[in-house]
Amino acid sequence: MSKYGIFLMCNEEITKKINDFKKHFLSLNVNNNYLDHPVHVSLYVFESNTTNNDKLIESFQGIEKTINKINLKLTDWILFENDILTGLNTICIGIKKVESIEFIQDQVIQSFKSFAIKDKNDKLENEYAKSQEKYGYPFVGKHWIPHITVGSVDLAKSKIEEEIKKLENINITTKADSLHFYEIKNEKHKLIKKLKLHENN
Repeated sequence: MSKYGIFLMCNEEITKKINDFKKHFLSLNVNNNYLDHPVHVSLYVFESNTTNNDKLIESFQGIEKTINKINLKLTDWILFENDILTGLNTICIGIKKVESIEFIQDQVIQSFKSFAIKDKNDKLENEYAKSQEKYGYPFVGKHWIPHITVGSVDLAKSKIEEEIKKLENINITTKADSLHFYEIKNEKHKLIKKLKLHENN
């Protein structure tokens, strides 16, 4: 069984800023997750028993014809307390949810859901559990909150808020111009394929 992720990637300027935020929280030397992950917007993360990566790559390349570059409006800091995936507090930068980003997630999921293992996860409830069983990923559609994760850390909410005040406000609009397809093993990301997105004609 292998784990894969399809991610929307930000431009170089925003990637550098968010990597600086990651370095800041890494310097606090606390138990953490995600701080060493590439800067991205998660569209779909799934596990699969597929042994033929060529089929996955073919599905990934097929997406190129259906989606274009989009603007991402970064809004504010978000904190997912006691994250169901890590058990820690996850620090993110929110992205305004608009039709164009919902469309991209839908296109990605439609292309890959047939490969995904759709096991029940007892940690999940309500819409998240239903999405896991239908798509193999709990964050789909109306209850998906688009965001860029900085990291998941073992710090109290008050301490995180204190640290965020030291960082730059990032309420800006940027361009997402590529999709990356990763294999994820032991929380390490191996890039399999990337697609440059085209301007909307």
